[in-house]
Amino acid sequence: MKIKRILTGIATVSICLGVFSGCQVAKPVQETKTETSSTEQEVFEIPRAQDDFYGYVNAQNIMDISIDYGCVSAGAFDDIGLQVDEQLQEIITSIAYSDDEYEPGSNEQMIRDLYLQCINYDREIAGVQVFEDVFANIDACETIEDFLSTNVELGRQYGVFVVPTYGLDVNPYDTSEYLVGFSIINSFLTLETLGDNEANINDAFDQISSLLTNLGYDYDTSTNCARSIIQMLASITNVTDYDAIMNMEVDEITNIFTIDELDEMLTNIDMVSYLELCGFDASEISEVCVPSVEQIQAINDSLTQVNLESWKMYAKCCFLSSFSSFKPNEYATSTSTNYVDSERFALEVVNSTLTSQVGEEYVERYYTEETATQLEAMCEDIKAAYTEMINNCEWLSSGGKASMINKFNNIAFCLGGPEAHEINASDALLIGDSLFETISNIKTNEASVYIQRMNEEPDLLEWDMSPQSVNACFSPSANAIFITTAILNAPFFDLNADYYTNLGGLGAVICHELSHAFDPMGMEYDSSGNYNPGWICQEDRDGLDAIQASVIDYYNDFSILNVYHVDGELTANENLADIGSVQCLLSMCNSEDDIRALFINYACIWETLCNDNVILESLTEDVHSPARTRVNAVVACFDEFYEVFDVNEGDQMYVSPENRIRRW
Repeated sequence: MKIKRILTGIATVSICLGVFSGCQVAKPVQETKTETSSTEQEVFEIPRAQDDFYGYVNAQNIMDISIDYGCVSAGAFDDIGLQVDEQLQEIITSIAYSDDEYEPGSNEQMIRDLYLQCINYDREIAGVQVFEDVFANIDACETIEDFLSTNVELGRQYGVFVVPTYGLDVNPYDTSEYLVGFSIINSFLTLETLGDNEANINDAFDQISSLLTNLGYDYDTSTNCARSIIQMLASITNVTDYDAIMNMEVDEITNIFTIDELDEMLTNIDMVSYLELCGFDASEISEVCVPSVEQIQAINDSLTQVNLESWKMYAKCCFLSSFSSFKPNEYATSTSTNYVDSERFALEVVNSTLTSQVGEEYVERYYTEETATQLEAMCEDIKAAYTEMINNCEWLSSGGKASMINKFNNIAFCLGGPEAHEINASDALLIGDSLFETISNIKTNEASVYIQRMNEEPDLLEWDMSPQSVNACFSPSANAIFITTAILNAPFFDLNADYYTNLGGLGAVICHELSHAFDPMGMEYDSSGNYNPGWICQEDRDGLDAIQASVIDYYNDFSILNVYHVDGELTANENLADIGSVQCLLSMCNSEDDIRALFINYACIWETLCNDNVILESLTEDVHSPARTRVNAVVACFDEFYEVFDVNEGDQMYVSPENRIRRW
C-alpha cells in the first residue's frame, strides 16, 4: 500500500529524543533478511521474534509500504507526519474560508489574512519586484560595512542571516539571566560537514552553482563564484569545533569578552556599530559571549574587500534558497521549476510564518481534556516508577541517590504545547498590503520583541519547538521535558489503545527524555538547570562512566546491511536513554500480557523503511542508532524479553546474562 501524501513538509517530523562494569562485549544480533533498506525490501521474510524482534513486529508493514518520490523514508513517523499535515490543512483552510468575523489580532484573523495573501500571491509581479529589490540592495554594497548593514536588514526583515549576528542566550552558569552573544554561522548548506570529504564539498558546490544559474549568471561566472564561496566558507567551518557546539560543552562554547577585547580581536567588524545595527543599546552591554572564538576570527578574516563579491553572491544564494517557493519563473531553470500549487504554498507559508498562532489552534483542537487526563496520569505513574528505580540503583551512593531524586523531582513536564497568548489588537496591523510586507512586518516584530527581553529573566519553560511538530526533547537548562501534541498520535499514543501499548509508545518517549537528565550531558546541570558539574560526586560519575563504556562496546558490535557497524560512541547517550527508558517501563508491568504489549509497540514506533544511502549516512551523522538496532539491542538487555518471547541460547536475539546492560 503506497502512502498517498496530500501535503509534504507542513508539520515537522524530527523527534529529538534527547539533548550513557566494564563487562564483556555482548553478542551482536545477527542480521537477517529483514534489513529495512529499500534495495532489500523485495526479499523480506518475516523472522521469528527470537532471531530479529524488530523484523518480527514490523516486516509485514515494511513490505506493504514504499518510499514516495522525493522522500527518503517511510514508516511510523512519516505516517504521523502525514496525519498532522492533514490536521493542519483542515485547521488552516477552515479558518481561512469561514464566514465568521474574527477579532482583530486573533489567531484566526492573522491566519485567514495571510492565507488569502498567499493564495492571491502573484510571483510574476509582486515576487519579481521584491526579489529585484533585495538583489539590488545586495549589489549596492560597496564596502564590508555596507554588507554587514544589509546582512542585518535581511535578517530582521526576512529571517535570512548570512553573517552571524548578536542574539540572546540563557547564561548556562546562571539561568536567571541572558547573555548577549554571537550566533554560529548558519546556512542552507550543511556547514558542519563541509570540509569532511570531497563529496560534501562537491554537493555544496553544485547547490551554489545551481542557485547562481537560477539567478541568471552564465556557467563560467556561476562555477567560478561557487568555487570562491566554498573556499571562503571552508576556511570558516574547518576551524569550528562543531562537536563542542552540538554536545553543549559549556566551558568550550561560553567565551566571554568585553567590547574592547572583541574590537581588538575583530579588526574588520566595528563591535559597537554592529551591536546597534542588530537593535541593541551598546551602552547597556559590557560583555559578549562567543561560542566559537576560532569561527568568529575566521569570519572576521574573510570580511575583506577582496571577498566582498563572494559574500554578496552568497547572500543572494541564501535569500533565493530561503524563498525558493516564492521565486518568480525568471529565477527557475529547466531543472528548478515552481511546482508548488497555491494551496500547498499557502499552507506552508502560514505554518512557517505564524507558527505560534497555528500551534495554539492545533493544541485547542487536538490536545483534548481526555488526552490530557490520560497523559498526565501516565506521567505520574512514570514519575513514581523512575523514583523507585533510582532508589534501587546499586551503583549509586546514598548521597548520589538523594541528589538525583532531588533533580528528578524538579523536572518540569511540559505537555501538549504552550498556553494561548493574550490577543493584542495591534497585531492585526502586521498584515501588510502584500505578502512580502506581511512577512517582513512579522519578522521585524519578532526580532524587536526578542531584543526587548535582554533585561528580563528568561522563561526557561518557553516552548522552543512547535506543538504541531512530531517531537519531544529534554532541556538541560530548563530541567524540563517537552512533549508535543503532534506526537500524541498512534502508534505512540492512542486513546483507544490499552495502557501498556501506550506505555511502550509514548511512555518510552517520556522515559527516554527523563533519562537524558542523567546522561553525561544532563549530569552537567543541577536541579535548577545551571551548569554545575559539582552537584554530583565523582564516585557516582565514575559509576556512570563505567556503564557508558560498556554500552559503547555493546553497540559497537551491532551492524546494518551485514557490513557497517554502529558507532557506539556517537550514539552512546541515546542508547543509554533507550535502555533506561525500557528498564523503567518494565518495572510498571504486572503480567506477561503487559510486557508483551509494551515490547511490541516499542518496536512499532521505530518502524522505518529508508534508502540505503540514508542508512549509511546515519551511521556517521545521527546520534541515534538505526531503527532496527534501536529495538533489538534494547529489548535483548532484559530478562523479561527472554521469558515472554521464549528466547534461548542459540537464538540470534540471545545475549548472555552477564552482558545485558542496565542503566540503573
